[in-house]
Amino acid sequence: MSKEKKNRSSHSIALHLNLRWLLRLTLVFILIDFFFVVLAGFFVIWSGERESTKDYILWQQAPELKIPGFSVNDYEEHKSYLRLPAFLFLYQPESSFKSDKYIGIDNSLPAYQNSNNPINNLKFYQLVENSGQKPLLIGCPMGQLLSLVFHCLLLLLTLEVVILIYNVFSGMRLARKILSPIEILTQQTSLIKNIPGSFSDEKFIGLQDLTGKLNRIDANKLGTRIAVDETQTELRELSQAINTMLERINYAYLSQAQFVSDASHELRTPIAVIQGYINLLDRWGKDDEKTLEEAIATIKVETNRMRKLVEDLLFLARGDNNRVVLEKETLNACQLLKEVYKETVMIDNQHRWILKSDYEELFIVADPSLIKQAIRIIIDNAIKYSFPDQEIILQLSVIDDIIKITVQDNGMGIPEERLPFIFGRFYRADPSRARNTGGSGLGLAIANLILHKHNGFFEVISREGIGTRMSICLPKD
Repeated sequence: MSKEKKNRSSHSIALHLNLRWLLRLTLVFILIDFFFVVLAGFFVIWSGERESTKDYILWQQAPELKIPGFSVNDYEEHKSYLRLPAFLFLYQPESSFKSDKYIGIDNSLPAYQNSNNPINNLKFYQLVENSGQKPLLIGCPMGQLLSLVFHCLLLLLTLEVVILIYNVFSGMRLARKILSPIEILTQQTSLIKNIPGSFSDEKFIGLQDLTGKLNRIDANKLGTRIAVDETQTELRELSQAINTMLERINYAYLSQAQFVSDASHELRTPIAVIQGYINLLDRWGKDDEKTLEEAIATIKVETNRMRKLVEDLLFLARGDNNRVVLEKETLNACQLLKEVYKETVMIDNQHRWILKSDYEELFIVADPSLIKQAIRIIIDNAIKYSFPDQEIILQLSVIDDIIKITVQDNGMGIPEERLPFIFGRFYRADPSRARNTGGSGLGLAIANLILHKHNGFFEVISREGIGTRMSICLPKD
């Protein structure tokens, strides 16, 4: 695209912004002019009434006195004049005459007979009582005052036109200056080169192509970032927001790819085992009772492993989509832990189990089945990674308004550098023991999701070769 087209793209936005500003400014000027005309009209009428009343009183005191412009006419002449609405005189002074008011052109005035401007011959009239006779129509000139108002209005309009013309040019310059960082943003976007996923071999096209370039960011270009370090604060924040969004999208995409890869790997192993035994049975195992029983038992184990894996994946997927339904109720955490303790002792007799609790009642609001599932997950990990006949402690404690359900073992522990990753999906602190323990690496991810749904969190302390203490922390009811 040519440079002219680039400038035209930029100017079109500047022109659009400038036109909107000029339209608003014009509307403001129209309102100012309207209020000026209305106020000036009230002022002229009020001045005419005041001057005519003052001149009439002076004329009554000295009828022989010649008052410039003042006239006393017959009542019938008012028919040729314009009557003013009564609401204009709702708040007239006490000294004013409570009578009809008019305006009209008086061509009989010697001072104005030769004038070509009819405004100079305008007069304000009002009726006054005349001692039982027909009312008199008194008037005073308004030409000079109207001329002054007209010239003030003309000056105001001229000033407004000058301001509008000035804003046409200054507004365009200001709009281009404001929009120039966006042009820089576009240039920097197009000049990202020689990095994975960049817009390489692209020429600067213009502001209007920024959207198109961002739309072309796909899975192979999520490493692209926009740098606007020296631009204005608002646009720098915009670029940071875009980069943050790209970071999140990139992380989500990589996590999804890793998740699919790990899930495929987890499913591939049991499927390979099942397929191997099926092939074995197909060749010669059907006639060997021992081989047949071994195959059936192994297929059952691997099928249950796949079923458990699929159920865990579905639970995590529902959690990602906020579709996990919580059936919360008020629970006694002490009773809940005692139930889990009894169930665990019945299932596992290879370890020494100890329950520690100084409380009889500690209440939480939670889904009992999900909280039990989270506790069983960390208990299951303690069993898997502890040696036989070792001590495992279940403890209930309260710190401030937090109830802590702790499982502490004296097992192999977790290396310190791996602690930040233990809640990741398919992550195993000791991958070599995964098949032996039967774990899929989803347990702690599920437990962490359950606690998140209950506004809780985990506390983990572990030392390699010493053991692990993992606590479920829930808000007290």
